[in-house]
Amino acid sequence: MPTGEDLDFEAFHPFLRTKAKKSDDKIGWETSYIFIPKEGLDHEPLFFEWQPAELDEIEWFIINWLCLHQELNTEEPGFKKWLDEKGVKLEDLIKSLSKKRLTTFEKNTFYLLTDQCAVVNVNDKWYAAENKSGRLTNWVKKMMQSRDE
Repeated sequence: MPTGEDLDFEAFHPFLRTKAKKSDDKIGWETSYIFIPKEGLDHEPLFFEWQPAELDEIEWFIINWLCLHQELNTEEPGFKKWLDEKGVKLEDLIKSLSKKRLTTFEKNTFYLLTDQCAVVNVNDKWYAAENKSGRLTNWVKKMMQSRDE
């Protein structure tokens, strides 16, 4: 989906649902139709406001590291010890950063999914997002303006 620097998105209204499927050594798409009665179509479009992923302290450290070094090998003894000291399970961290669409995890290594990831602190909370389009910058400006009002 093409995205710009705007902060408002029109919500999707799914009529068709598809997913990749493999069957008998063939790869294709499985598509299902979602019936929506006419009454369900007679409303104004729904909008939601974009915001970056909120990070906890551990996630903040990981994303900052990745912004500087491009990868993080979780097999490093110091990393495992640090996670243990913080009481964090690697599986939970992988799941959380993946759900936030910030990282991928392959062969014991974290990688960023973004081209121009940025990390910001707003109102004493850490946030991260792709900033290639300037959307994160616009979000920060909006948050600063609302704070000053």
